[in-house]
Amino acid sequence: MSDAGDSMEAQFLATVDRFVRERVEPQAASIDAADIFPHALYAEAATLGLCAMWVPERHGGLGLNLRTQLLVTERLARSSASVALIISCNLGAISPILAAASESQLAAIMPNIASGAFKACVAMSEPGAGSDLAGITTRARREGGGYVLDGTKMWCTNGSVGDVFTVFAKTDPGAGHKGVSAFIVRKGAKGFSVVRDEDVISFRGCPTTQLRLDGVEVPESDRLGAEGDGFRLAMASLDEDRLNTSAVALGIAHRAIGEAVAYAKDRKAFGKPIIQHQGLQFLLAELATDYTTARAAWLHALAEHERGRSRRVSTLCSIAKNAATTIGMKACVEAIQVFGAAGLARAVPLERMMRDAKSLQIFDGTTQIHNMIIGRHLEREGLPVD
Repeated sequence: MSDAGDSMEAQFLATVDRFVRERVEPQAASIDAADIFPHALYAEAATLGLCAMWVPERHGGLGLNLRTQLLVTERLARSSASVALIISCNLGAISPILAAASESQLAAIMPNIASGAFKACVAMSEPGAGSDLAGITTRARREGGGYVLDGTKMWCTNGSVGDVFTVFAKTDPGAGHKGVSAFIVRKGAKGFSVVRDEDVISFRGCPTTQLRLDGVEVPESDRLGAEGDGFRLAMASLDEDRLNTSAVALGIAHRAIGEAVAYAKDRKAFGKPIIQHQGLQFLLAELATDYTTARAAWLHALAEHERGRSRRVSTLCSIAKNAATTIGMKACVEAIQVFGAAGLARAVPLERMMRDAKSLQIFDGTTQIHNMIIGRHLEREGLPVD
């Protein structure tokens, strides 16, 4: 990044830090407790450009690079993982649209996402298919000048408040992953409905929604790319999604370790601050080491991703995701240990952060799936680093 780019990034991140400190942090606990989407806070974030950063300048956005976008996610997650996900889930939804939509589609959708008027969602997972996109059963059959979509989608982030959805469906059920296509579906389309928001333990305030498509008519112009391009479009965005999940996890870890260190410096036992006792000192040192290592793996994967996509880069993203989500969870558990009984109180943010951190080990492919990705690369190519 050039000196000018570094300066612009620093200025934008300083604005984000102030927003987090003054607006997100005071509301983080209440958003989690109420489990209600924070519409007013989302509007404030949009005013600051946090919804525009995902959108290219030619479509009314800020056109920030992926590094800056993910650093914003990381900072938001230090106070509220829910707010971080509420804003950053736009990334996974609009990446296929940016890659394959027509100019008229882009002109109708992107400025509205940048302004915050539209919330973008991705509808991929189903009751019987999560990471296995080829296993989806939602059907898109040809009819007239377009398609008719039927099926059920699960775990759609922001689904009940969304305005535009990237929906993956089978146009050729017998063709495996080559039969998956992608479509734009808008809120209010006939036959498109919200079934319910799931009552989950984590990311409260950021709805996780079941959707139903019952004879939803989609014109051919709202298909993204050619028939059968859906799998490719989904895979192209998954690395970015996994880097984004890593950013949330690292934000959680940063805050948890910071809380633990501050408490250990203040709390006294046996005549001295507990941070001076070797047992806790070593525990905190290990957390700091694991966090620094995970963040370095994330930044390395991000830098390689910005140079170009490849299986090696995808493997690096899997390594980063596993490392980041592992320290995200570990930092919360061990920070509670440092706090002792005080860490069990809901007045301390660690319990909320631990619930959110656990989900990140499942989002965008479980730890076990990423171990498979890494293992297959080791078998075929060896280590993904020189």
